[in-house]
Amino acid sequence: MVGLAFAPATANDAEAVAALVNSAYRGDSSRAGWTTEADLLGGQRTDADAIRDLVAKPGQVLLLAREAGELVGSVHLERKAGGDGPGCYLGMLTVRPTRQAGGLGRALLAAAEAHARDALGARYVEMTVIDVRTELIAWYERRGYRRTGEQRPFPYGDARFGLPKRPDLRFVVLEKRFPHFPRVPVRTVRGRIDYLHDEHGETGREWFAITVQPDGSRLLRVQCEMDDDRVQRDMTYLVGADWAPRHAYLHLMRDGAFFGASSFRFGAGWAECGNFGPAFGGGEAPLRVSRLAVNGRASTFPAHPIVTDAWQTALWRDEGPRRQPVPNGYTSSAAENGATPPELVALTNALEYVGAETVDVPAGRFDCRHFRVHLTHYEIPLEIWTFGEDCLPARLAWTPLRSRYDLVELRVDA
Repeated sequence: MVGLAFAPATANDAEAVAALVNSAYRGDSSRAGWTTEADLLGGQRTDADAIRDLVAKPGQVLLLAREAGELVGSVHLERKAGGDGPGCYLGMLTVRPTRQAGGLGRALLAAAEAHARDALGARYVEMTVIDVRTELIAWYERRGYRRTGEQRPFPYGDARFGLPKRPDLRFVVLEKRFPHFPRVPVRTVRGRIDYLHDEHGETGREWFAITVQPDGSRLLRVQCEMDDDRVQRDMTYLVGADWAPRHAYLHLMRDGAFFGASSFRFGAGWAECGNFGPAFGGGEAPLRVSRLAVNGRASTFPAHPIVTDAWQTALWRDEGPRRQPVPNGYTSSAAENGATPPELVALTNALEYVGAETVDVPAGRFDCRHFRVHLTHYEIPLEIWTFGEDCLPARLAWTPLRSRYDLVELRVDA
């Protein structure tokens, strides 16, 4: 099932979906699969007009499965209200007869349940199955469905449901309930930044995800690859609603081998670092912990991922002077590329506001604030263009490394 993709149907899919459903449920073509109803019902299972009506109704979804562009399955979901919480009716689960018994039905059912739970807010899924279809009922029971004990009459005389070939058909009701875990209301920002050298082109990249918590704190997870320096850097970093660092974990690989790792904590009046790894006496050496006194608390921790460099600009105060000091800053390395054993290094950077500028990068066009970050250990400042409430970097440039760093992908999940 390589390339299997799921998407809601539109009115333009009606003819193809009706043909697929009828081929799986009715007539001789359905006998190629094991879900046929040909011995129980004649006539059609649905038609194109019924499919168009279905996809046009609010609260209803017809989820399609395509493999390499070919329509191979479909399933109907209808939101329903009840005294025990919102649910979904699931029906007309269809797999192309020649593709049955190969796992496609399980994948389609799982996708339908995920859509019902995540997109429609359902706490349970309900379905009806003709009671004499014991093999099909057993298939659903193996996937977590249970009989509710309720039976419903078959709609004899309504040709929309087919032409019954026996007088004793009825439906049994099956149900599957989802564990109810309310989603934490967070906002997640994901993106990628490319490292671009003036002469050599792309020399690295950085993937990041920022999760903004209900209390305003931000959790950053970032993965950096530096091809030219043969370094991989992974970092997890939490800042408070005030943008002050709370804690971080930094892991370095160099030349394909573990180089060193450090955990960092920041509190009122102190900053702490615990190191281990080959760069700190070997993998079996005890954790080396150091604590520094801080006048107040640490204000920022740019530990070399581009996003952490950009987050320094969150400290800018519009009512202040054009150049403002960044007190109580720390980094993990004084080296240009940050590829030294990670430990606490004090900074006395300063922010200079250049002005508002529009920046075009592969991720889009952004209205930015242009800053210069005057660095403790270097004469030439960083140029940073940031935008939005999360102080995201559209671009960063630094002359000593003859490099710029451009945002090439961006996605926001509310």
